Amino acid sequence: MENEPAIIYRIGEWEPDVKVIASTPDPMHVVSTAAGCCYGKDDYSPKRVKTCFDSGHLSVFEHVSVTFKLSDISRSCTHQLVRHRLASYSQRSQRYCKIDVNDQNWYVTPPDIWIDDNRYYSYADYMKEAAETYNGFLKNGVRPEDARFILPEATKTEIVVTMNFRELVHFLEVRTSSRAQWEIRKLAEKMASAVSGLGGEWAELIDLAGYSHLTCGNDNRKPERDLIITSERIEAYRFCIENPGKWVVWNGVDNEYVYPFDSFEEADEYLRCNRNLGCTFDKEKIGASWFDTYVDLDDYRDHVTADDTGKFVAAVVKDENASNGAVRYYGKFETVSEAGALRTRYYPSGYSVEVYVICKYGTLVKVKTFAGSGY
Repeated sequence: MENEPAIIYRIGEWEPDVKVIASTPDPMHVVSTAAGCCYGKDDYSPKRVKTCFDSGHLSVFEHVSVTFKLSDISRSCTHQLVRHRLASYSQRSQRYCKIDVNDQNWYVTPPDIWIDDNRYYSYADYMKEAAETYNGFLKNGVRPEDARFILPEATKTEIVVTMNFRELVHFLEVRTSSRAQWEIRKLAEKMASAVSGLGGEWAELIDLAGYSHLTCGNDNRKPERDLIITSERIEAYRFCIENPGKWVVWNGVDNEYVYPFDSFEEADEYLRCNRNLGCTFDKEKIGASWFDTYVDLDDYRDHVTADDTGKFVAAVVKDENASNGAVRYYGKFETVSEAGALRTRYYPSGYSVEVYVICKYGTLVKVKTFAGSGY
């Protein structure tokens, strides 16, 4: 086997979710009015707002606030977060809510552990043991409020946070520092980005505070796919699940699914003859394996389980000099050659097939690249 060592993905790779769910309308006007009250002025003055900030007259900024909903952060992170006492918090309760530990995305993995194989596997082993013990307690009648004692601080949580702007600026000053821990630092950067993303006067305020730069290059989340779940799509997926080994093709012009096809070759032949219909493979199921079209590696995480260790993933990728858009298909194959068989005869020149082996806990490692040669 030709080795091309490259760890592509580990389950547990951390990325926080930050949403602004409420904010004071026209915050610059509100601060200007509050400051004007102090000086006997009633006109709107952005200059007055800036003067107050630069001179340290920050009490006037306490009249405007932002409410965030923060998800996919660890309990360790929220322990640091709630130390900012001038904010208001409402956090998901582990007393009243059972934690779903049945997949590997219920906890956060620190970078120093994530990047090292031995550390990562030891960490994941421990998390698996903690999850099994937690579920065992619940099945044996232990209340969630007591079973939670086995859960680590890495357990993901969500929390609603309201901060006035003065406290938000203090939070960003402390938590975007290089001395802050990596998780809350990343969270703080995303909170600044979210406020700037509100636009208008909120963008002016965050720029005035000097934190608009955090929105440039720090938000590396991939855009969400525009996925519309229609009744036709659900029926096509149900057909795939109930008929393993069958294939479904999407007709992009007539907006309909075409099926069944009994083999990949049969479906591929239909595509070749009907490319003017904008047809693509949509989804098929062979035994317990999914095959997705136009998906990202991050979307593949939901289909990788511990049982898949030793199987292979195939990705069809565009060469840098190819003019066509990149197309990626993913599946679970028993051998490298089986995964590599998706190459060349199915894709024009300028494309290649990369094959990854699924290692312990969903780690994907590249093992071979098959160059495309066209039809």
